[in-house]
Amino acid sequence: MKNSLKMNEKASRFLVENIKTDLGINENQRITLNVGGLKHEASIRMLNKIPSSRLGKLIGASTREELSSICDDHNLDKLEFYFDRDPTLFNYILNYYRSGHLHISDAFCPVVLQHELIYWKIPHPKMDICCEEKVKNNLF
Repeated sequence: MKNSLKMNEKASRFLVENIKTDLGINENQRITLNVGGLKHEASIRMLNKIPSSRLGKLIGASTREELSSICDDHNLDKLEFYFDRDPTLFNYILNYYRSGHLHISDAFCPVVLQHELIYWKIPHPKMDICCEEKVKNNLF
C-alpha cells in the first residue's frame, strides 16, 4: 500500500531531479497544464519565474500528496497536470509568467481576477498601466 502512494520511479526522478534547476536540467523541458479542459504547454524555466506560486510549487513537488494539494489531477506519464479553473482567465495568468506584467480585458470582473490570482498564488502582480485604473479600486 505504501508503494502505491509513491510516484512511479520515472515520474519521481523527473519531478525531483530533472526539474530542479540546481541539478543542471534542461529548463526548456515542457509540461502540459490542462486548465478547464484547455491544454497549455509551459517550460520549466517559465514556471520557475514565480517559485512561490502554485505552478512554481508544482515543479518542486516530489510526492503524489504534494501534487494532489497543488492540482486537481495529474498524469505523470504524460507530464500533464489538471486544474478545474476558468481557462480564459488562465491565459492572463500564463501571460503574466511570460511577460512579468498583468494585462486584462475589460470583459473580466476585477474581483473574479483577484480570486484567480489568489488561487494561483500570485501576490500583487505588476499591472500594465492601461489596466491599473480598471482594477485599482477592486483589486488588492
